[in-house]
Amino acid sequence: DRRHVGLLPPELEGMNFADAAVRDPIQRMAVQIATQLRPTFLSIGVEMNGYYESNPDDFLNYVDLHKETYDAVKAEAPGVRVFAALNLEALQGFFGALDEFSNHGPQWFLIDMFEPKLDAVAFSTLPYGFYIRAVLIPDDYLSRIELHTSRDILFTEIGWPGGSAEFIFTTQSQTEYLARTVQLVDAMPQVRLVTWTTLFDVDR
Repeated sequence: DRRHVGLLPPELEGMNFADAAVRDPIQRMAVQIATQLRPTFLSIGVEMNGYYESNPDDFLNYVDLHKETYDAVKAEAPGVRVFAALNLEALQGFFGALDEFSNHGPQWFLIDMFEPKLDAVAFSTLPYGFYIRAVLIPDDYLSRIELHTSRDILFTEIGWPGGSAEFIFTTQSQTEYLARTVQLVDAMPQVRLVTWTTLFDVDR
């Protein structure tokens, strides 16, 4: 549920990213992961523009936590690259019919809110809800991101459903989507990572 702060234990119920009881463990965990595992990339949130939609005030607290965590990680593990993660479809306002929170125009300005404490920007993108065939995905569907950031770009979650009798959700349609994504990404010099969503299809 991207509209709340995780599944907080009862003693933290009602708290948000302004509270030290929420912030401190997140930052400590991030630093521990950075120093012990030395990942190439690290983020403390996923699809956080979903949280901005319903909690814009507390989103500012999250951005502040991101920046503080960036500094804390860099102090202990300067080689770890810290990024912010957003959902591409929601960022562009594609879910306007979903609910009142999602009914908005493009929100590219959210990327700038994380500056300058940012080594890369990450996106999840699952366009099958808007295009019945991958070949219909516009040529600039992914590259338009480069108009809004000069940072490295990571696609931390891409995917297309499969394993269905429906013609748009088959192994073949997954293959077409992957080929189309490779084609689009190949023209984007800022891209550093592309990751498929899950190893196995899930029940829809």
